[in-house]
Amino acid sequence: DGREWPGRDADDPDAFRKRLRLRRTDLFVREHTGISPLSVSSEKIGVAAMRCALVLDRAASRGVRVARHGVSGNVCEVYPAAALKCWYGAEVAWRGYKGRAAIATREPMVARLLEDSGVEVREPELMVASDHALDAFVSALVAAAAAIGRTIPPRDPDERRIAAVEGWIHLPRPGDGPRRFP
Repeated sequence: DGREWPGRDADDPDAFRKRLRLRRTDLFVREHTGISPLSVSSEKIGVAAMRCALVLDRAASRGVRVARHGVSGNVCEVYPAAALKCWYGAEVAWRGYKGRAAIATREPMVARLLEDSGVEVREPELMVASDHALDAFVSALVAAAAAIGRTIPPRDPDERRIAAVEGWIHLPRPGDGPRRFP
């Protein structure tokens, strides 16, 4: 609209830009895990975020309860690497499991996740062969944890208000492990 840049007179221009780049939930993930999620506003993942927004909109138009705030609803946002870090800390190579060269890293991760979760998978070798399949499995485990209240919700009214607009990444409780879900 030709108006001045809102951060023009900011006391801390870097902090102002960071606020535009990172959501409150991204800062929460970094605070709890030391991992910084990619920014949905300024990284390549923004395209995936737009696709997700379309899928969520279509789901909502068909009666699926979509609640961005991370407290209730039938859909939840997850970050698989951060979930692994919450469950296993430094025990598991939560970084470095991506890509074809990391198959040897994924093999023990998959075995441990299957043992700890009690989930029977017909073809676990798919998760060893593909980090995408492993991420999908971890995401499903986090979604199961979220469904029974075993993830960390927004902590206070201000955080809940912001999460209702920006969304919320479900993190499992640290040290909880991907236990057998009822």
